[in-house]
Amino acid sequence: MSNMKHLYQEAWEYQGYRIINCQGCGFAHIDPEHFDLPLDGFYQNRYFREVKPFPYTKITDSDIEKQKQQIKTS
Repeated sequence: MSNMKHLYQEAWEYQGYRIINCQGCGFAHIDPEHFDLPLDGFYQNRYFREVKPFPYTKITDSDIEKQKQQIKTS
């Protein structure tokens, strides 16, 4: 288990656990972190569909090249 403190402005409850949008890592996760919880249902049923949806089918080769260029200049 991590002892890292996570900074967040958004949080909500899900099945008795606090879920945060971490400003440090950019991920939504349980806080405090619990690595032994079965979270497959949360991620399959809500997270990727409602919390952090991403239009994977709309990505073009041009989008990928732009991302590569941003990484190179970072």
